Amino acid sequence: TVIVSKVIDAAFVDYQRVIPQGLKDTFRVDAADFSNAASVVAMVCEDKVRAVKVSVGEDAVGLSVQNTHQGETEVEAHVSGPSVDMGFNVKYLAEILAQSEGGDVDFYYDGEKPISPAVIKPTEDDRFLAVVLPMRF
Repeated sequence: TVIVSKVIDAAFVDYQRVIPQGLKDTFRVDAADFSNAASVVAMVCEDKVRAVKVSVGEDAVGLSVQNTHQGETEVEAHVSGPSVDMGFNVKYLAEILAQSEGGDVDFYYDGEKPISPAVIKPTEDDRFLAVVLPMRF
């Protein structure tokens, strides 16, 4: 067995600075339901960037894509913020939700700036936090 390694002696970015602070708009969904909905929509997503529109409503969150095939689904949610449409990479959402180990997740967003980064955290676990960058849909 040969192990090759290198000491990294560089200054790393301050990751705390990229985590959005003060996001007061949220929605809470079941991670498995949201992940399944994302998978359903991803099946008809043809483009390489895998953009999905996340539509926050009064008591549900919709996921949809628009290309030659239209796909959309909806998940029950507890919403504490304005209705808004945001765009995200559906693959990134699925990967984040897979790490949440089930249960509910809280999705923090800026209802006034839907093109801002969002934060996803499991409701019952403060050890995990994910920042997802928006994209145009």
